[in-house]
Formats: sequence, C-alpha cells, structure tokens
Amino acid sequence: MNERIIPKIGFLGFGEAGFNLASGFLSEGITGIKAFDICQTRDEDCHKVSDKAIAAGVELVESPEALAKSVDIIISAVVCAEAVVAAESIAPYLTDQHMYVDINATAPDTKMEVADCLMDSKVKFVDAAVMGPIPNHRHKVPIMVSGTGAQSFMQLMTQYGMNLEFVEGGAGSACSVKMLRSVFMKGMAALLIEMMTAAYKFGSHETVVATIDETLTQNTPAELIHRLISGTAIHAARRVHEMDEVIKTLSSVDVAPIMSIATKNTLQWVDSMGLKSVFNGEMPDQYEDVLKAIIERG
Repeated sequence: MNERIIPKIGFLGFGEAGFNLASGFLSEGITGIKAFDICQTRDEDCHKVSDKAIAAGVELVESPEALAKSVDIIISAVVCAEAVVAAESIAPYLTDQHMYVDINATAPDTKMEVADCLMDSKVKFVDAAVMGPIPNHRHKVPIMVSGTGAQSFMQLMTQYGMNLEFVEGGAGSACSVKMLRSVFMKGMAALLIEMMTAAYKFGSHETVVATIDETLTQNTPAELIHRLISGTAIHAARRVHEMDEVIKTLSSVDVAPIMSIATKNTLQWVDSMGLKSVFNGEMPDQYEDVLKAIIERG
C-alpha cells in the first residue's frame, strides 16, 4: 500500500476557522502546520493568536514570505474584507509549486480578484466554499471547491478526512453556490424572526409552526420550489394585496414588517412582467420556465 503524502499546510490568518481546521488536521496525523496572522504583530492581540496556535499544534512564522517558503498549501482564512489584501501580501513569494486555498466567504467577483492577483505566480488556485459551521465539523465540514487546483486538492486532502465536492468552473464558481444559498438560509432566518415574533405576540406561534411543518413535510424541497415559483408567476397580483394585509397584521403588534415589505416589492416586480399572460394563466410544468421568462423580461 502506498503511503499517504503528508501535506505541508500553512494558514494565512489564524482565527476560529484556522484553529478548528488545523486541530482537525492534527487529529489526522498532519504535523508541522504553520500559520501567519497579522494580529500576531499587534501587542494587544498576539497572545490570542499564540494561544490558539499552541492548542492546535501550529507554529507561527514571522511573515507571509516565511509562510510561503515553509509550506506547499496556503489556506487563506482571514476576515472577508481582507481576502484580497491577504493574497497580495503573499503573492510575490508563491510559485507554481504552491496551492492557494481561499476559504473566505466572499462574492464570486472577490474570489476572481484574489485569483487574478496570484496569476503571475502560476499558483494552483482553489475557490473553497465552506457549506457548514467549521467549529462543529472541523476539517470534515462540507466544502465545495472549484478552480485550477481544486481536483489536486481533493485528491490529496480527502485522504485526510476532508469532505470536498468538486464544482465545474474557475474562481468564483464554488463560492457562488454558497452566496446564493445564503440568500435562502439567511433570508429564511430573517423571515422566521419577523413571523415568529408576531406569532408569539398573538399567542399562536405553536399553531403557526404546525401549519408550516405540514407544508414542508408534504413536499420535497424541489416540489416546494416549483410550487412557490410557478404559483407566484400566476398569482403575483393577488399576493401583492395579501401582503398588504400581512403588513397591517405585523404592524398591529408593533413588529416591523421589513421582510414582508420586501416580499410585497418582489411580488409587484414579478407581476409587472405579465407572467400570467405568458403562461396563459396556467402554472408551467417547470419552474425553470418562470426563471427564463423573468430573465428575458426583467
């Protein structure tokens, strides 16, 4: 049996994500992990980074240059706003022997900007979209990957327990899935807060949850998506007026109808496209037909 290649991993940024990933790697037998975090250069923050590094068995190095010279795989785990700056700080020291894995939750354009600033080094770039909470799963958190280094990264790191899924395309392809999924996940959380606060004030929250449970369990996610999108194409006008009543209901118990107003605005936008006439008043068989019509008319 061939022995596994032990990767030389370094973290550019060593906060919560870096700490948990490194701890997971250590449990798989990956040692010699390095890290550089700009906070280690600040007196007020250096001990926080140092404590994390010691706990995860990670050696802190003094600069991005030192990091690049000591590892083959650089995992960028900085705050989103610093993703490009972090890449620029290490770009002059990278070569075609390096792999740069950007796990930051940024927009596709930002991932492409990161990849562009690394292009001259011919580094293998991996757009890594983390699809779950890292502290819960550590290195086994589901991650979608795309880019020039994605398949090589998968081949190497799945041996060490990483849960990686390949997405066709270059930088920005994987993170686009995460960003668009966030429209639903974060939006659903905001909707629930708005709805359940009012429901609790009315004393009907348990009943409301029961009715939603019935709807969700009677449909697969794909069926529900089709029902909601295709149904809205036909009934958007009526639902605009229904949302007026929803907004009144929320306001009556002093709950700000922020999400409900946004819903009304979106329904008005859909109604303005005349989709009911496009589909002759009948729900289309595929929700993709509605999306095509929205794109054509929007």
